[in-house]
Amino acid sequence: MKRMLLGVTFFLALFLLTGLSVQADSHVRTLYAGQDIPVGTVSVENDDDYLYVTYEIDDAYYEDGEGWAIYETHVHVGVSLADFPLNRGGNPQIGHFTYKAYHDGVRTYTEVIALGEWGEGDEILIAAHAVIMKEVVLIEGPHFATGVVAYDQGLNHDGTMITAARSNPYAALVQEYPNNVPDERNDIGFFSLGFKFDDDGNFMSEGGWIEVSFDYPIVNVEGEYDLRIWEVAFGTYPSEQEKVEAWYGGEWVTLGIADNAEQGPQGSHQALTVSDFDLG
Repeated sequence: MKRMLLGVTFFLALFLLTGLSVQADSHVRTLYAGQDIPVGTVSVENDDDYLYVTYEIDDAYYEDGEGWAIYETHVHVGVSLADFPLNRGGNPQIGHFTYKAYHDGVRTYTEVIALGEWGEGDEILIAAHAVIMKEVVLIEGPHFATGVVAYDQGLNHDGTMITAARSNPYAALVQEYPNNVPDERNDIGFFSLGFKFDDDGNFMSEGGWIEVSFDYPIVNVEGEYDLRIWEVAFGTYPSEQEKVEAWYGGEWVTLGIADNAEQGPQGSHQALTVSDFDLG
């Protein structure tokens, strides 16, 4: 099992400017991910010598190794807004906060600050900020695709319709040929993409296509392939190539070409030409 951080860093909308009487007092504020996801608390308390600013992720948001965790904390203390680093728009400049710490995904952290010149009866202002990310446990693969998002099947190379047995897109999700096709399904363990023709009956450069999804993220693993495609072709058959793309960063990114260049005997596992791809 491995852990992976999902999504971008979430900056908390929490910006505490809370008056505190330095006399064994306590103040608690909600810790938010983004602007509206409550994930824990930030509490402030003190004794005669120190101020304690404690960040804590609630148990409800971290269970069985998964959930929100703290990666950075920033605290600043002053007696007026003039003591805080602000930009021209009046927003806090987090990087200039006096107290900062970096963490390896902790659920709780306390910043301890010496009271120094502040004493009983003084009013102080506190700004607290954190960087948190969500952590999930991934079950290592291999994992087959689990869903068909969309598809557009072409025709046979002679322009005729592809048989129904080769037209079930869900047969493309799992490597089933040659001997483990479920009895209750009317297919032969693979989906034919097919060819496309122009108005003059000539082959087009690109044929049929299918888009599939995965229940688990596909992770780029150094030194190993990340994605495997099985091509099924039998006997004397023309060269086939399939462009493999992944949706990443809001666009389709080409990973490479799968083909049927090294097919084996029909009815054997060698009939499946394997093409491996690295996400890079």
